[in-house]
Amino acid sequence: MEEEKTVVEETQVVEETVETTETTEVDSDEVVYETLYAVDCSVDDDTTTAVVDKFKSLIESNGSVKKFEEWGKRKLAYPINKKTEAYYVLVTYTAGPEFVEELSRVFNITEGVMRYLTIKL
Repeated sequence: MEEEKTVVEETQVVEETVETTETTEVDSDEVVYETLYAVDCSVDDDTTTAVVDKFKSLIESNGSVKKFEEWGKRKLAYPINKKTEAYYVLVTYTAGPEFVEELSRVFNITEGVMRYLTIKL
């Protein structure tokens, strides 16, 4: 009966450092956040656009927008309130922590916002 031998080769892990330079100055109390929200697009395009514009202007007036991406209409992974599609928007911005709480409150009371998620980068 022969025994099988396994040979484990040692490999070197080389860490690469990628340097990025940004010239944007951030106040000490401001933090970079990213918010993704889904808007109900089953009613009409004007209502969807109004909700997206409302949150864009709210974020711009209380912080500085680094990136604003409208992903458009996409299929949901699971139905939400019997809806299968939503209009997605991703915003990266800097703001104070008190604004994120206010933004969350406004998301909760705005009709047409299906889901939202804000993370600190």
